[in-house]
Parts: sequence; structure tokens; C-alpha cells
Amino acid sequence: MIELLVVVAMIALLAGLLFPVLAQARTQAHRTTCLSRLHQIGLARRLCLDDADERFSDWWQLAPRRPEPFGWFRFWPEYLQPYLRSEAICHDPAAVWEEPPGEIRLADYTMPTWGPGGRGTQADPHWRWAGPPLSLAQVSRPAETVHLLDGWTTTHGTVVRFGRHGGGINAGFLDGHAGWLTEHEFERVDTDGRGYYWKRYVAADR
Repeated sequence: MIELLVVVAMIALLAGLLFPVLAQARTQAHRTTCLSRLHQIGLARRLCLDDADERFSDWWQLAPRRPEPFGWFRFWPEYLQPYLRSEAICHDPAAVWEEPPGEIRLADYTMPTWGPGGRGTQADPHWRWAGPPLSLAQVSRPAETVHLLDGWTTTHGTVVRFGRHGGGINAGFLDGHAGWLTEHEFERVDTDGRGYYWKRYVAADR
């Protein structure tokens, strides 16, 4: 009986040591899968840009009216679908979604196209996502300009979401690569030394 209890105790000890390691490996696998999918979505957007004379579109487009909640709109996961291999690419294995009434989840990522905003001061730096009326040629730092992020896109809106992959966020950049940024690095502010400030990764026109 004592030997059996010792064996059980050993198994419990090993399980206690292994579970955190396995959980960490699972988290890392989810992050890697997510980055791969952001990379593929980014390549699809570049192909879409090529077909649109390198003019950025918004995260939504006007389209023939459909039943609600779509209405008069077509959203980026839909208009990029011809350039993607499957709808599954738009979903993150680490995302946990509780669907609000009347909304349809289209993607576990967001394609921010908003702006411009900010006054260019240190307290309120300038920002502008890669969206209309900009073109790809107007982006001077495509390797440092974010255009895809962890978040949600639904038929009601789109939102950025930190913390899904640790204390930061997975991001896709306009040169095609994807990477993980801490929240502090994501909020990095640059200046021209003459009193004008902008967000480094969120200023497609700087």
C-alpha cells in the first residue's frame, strides 16, 4: 500500500511539473499558428492591392444590399476571400468568442483603416492606419507599418485586442512579415526632433 501511495505521489508531482510546460507549449503553438495566418492574410491583401492599383480600401466596402446584419456592406474577410485558401485562415485558435446578439463573427483579426488622428504633440501623437485615400507608394516604412492585428471583425464593427498571446499582440506588417509586439513597443512614439510626434507602427503616412 505504501509503495502504491509513493507511485501516486510521484505521478502527481510529475503532472504538476509537466502541466505548466505543456500549457506554455500550447500557448506558443497558438501564437505561431496565428502569426502564420496573419502572414497569409497579409499576402492576400497585397494581391488585392495589386489588383486595385495599390490603392488601400477600407475595412468595409459598399455592396448590393443583403439580409441583416450585412445590409449594404461587404467586409474585408469577404473581399479578400478570393485571395485566401480558406475561411479558416481568418480565425485564431487562441480566440475565445462570445457572440453578441445580432452580430456575426467574420474574423479573429482586425484590419484597421481609420484615421488620421492625433495632433502630433508628445501628449497626443499623430496616427493613421493604412487606409484610403493612401496608396502603397505613400507608405515610406512598410516593414514597420502595421495593417493587421489580433482582434475581432464582425458585421457591426472591428476592434483591436491585446493579451490574446501573452502581454502583447500579434501584428501583420505591410512588407508581408508578421511578428509579436509588446504593448509598450506597439505604443512607441517617434519624433522628427522639431516638436512633431507620431506612433511608429500606426502612422502609414510618416
